[in-house]
Amino acid sequence: MDQIYKGTEEDRMEPYYYSKMNKVQQAAYHAIRQGLLEISDSIQIPGMEAEELYNVFFRLRLDHPEIFWATGYKYKYYSDSPNFIFIPEYLFDKNKIKEHQKALKILQDNIGKLHELAKYLYEHETITGEEFMKILNAPVQVPTAVAESESNTKSENNAESENSTEADADTSSGKVNLQK
Repeated sequence: MDQIYKGTEEDRMEPYYYSKMNKVQQAAYHAIRQGLLEISDSIQIPGMEAEELYNVFFRLRLDHPEIFWATGYKYKYYSDSPNFIFIPEYLFDKNKIKEHQKALKILQDNIGKLHELAKYLYEHETITGEEFMKILNAPVQVPTAVAESESNTKSENNAESENSTEADADTSSGKVNLQK
């Protein structure tokens, strides 16, 4: 594979098992992942031992459980070629997979609301349809822990303490990063 894989921002984050692979395995991992996301019938990958290919596929599925519809594979190789043709096996037909991908995207896009609903259920144990719709239609709220961390940070910064902790809040994901 002569092309350099650039990928998206999410792709450039290094998943755990990917980080443990050599360059050839990483190239196969990227090609397989991209092909699975595109629901390809066949994917060209660098040649390798059968056990090595099994491990790449297994680890890819560990790093990306959202690609649950890929259940197995077959492969073809030609003695005069350095590459394999990877043939994925899918749990569902392509239209059903596209529906799952669309649903997953909707959930990812609305993760803040899902967290608000989960918090409400945790605190109240039940929810009515009216309460659900009220939370759903309200603007996304910054979690209380984030607001408390930010106010603590301001107090500590004012005191110019050497041991202060800074909070970096990402309101879209509800995460708080604390740094000394």
